[in-house]
Amino acid sequence: MQLDLSKFEAMELSTGFIPADAAGDRRYSVPGSKDLLFVFAYEPGEVGPTHTHNETHVAVVRSGQVRFTVGEAERVVGAGDMVVMLAGVPHSFEAIGAEAPTVAELVILP
Repeated sequence: MQLDLSKFEAMELSTGFIPADAAGDRRYSVPGSKDLLFVFAYEPGEVGPTHTHNETHVAVVRSGQVRFTVGEAERVVGAGDMVVMLAGVPHSFEAIGAEAPTVAELVILP
């Protein structure tokens, strides 16, 4: 099933906009919630080193391909695919291929 995440790019749908770290990144608060939505634009070949969070992250690839490692599992995902990174579980990513991937990531705060 393909997910339509285009609505998440409309700032008027969020209660607040949080400045991003890199060009092309967007961060939004989720209306009526303490959760956050990030829209990341990775560079081809970009690597996110292994790390953990105190909250759960749900990533949906919007374009391109990304290799996610979550715990002991490794998976290459593309547009419309989802990866769940539970709180406390080590994970990393690598943008693969020539296309710059974009990923929408919901951060579910405890």
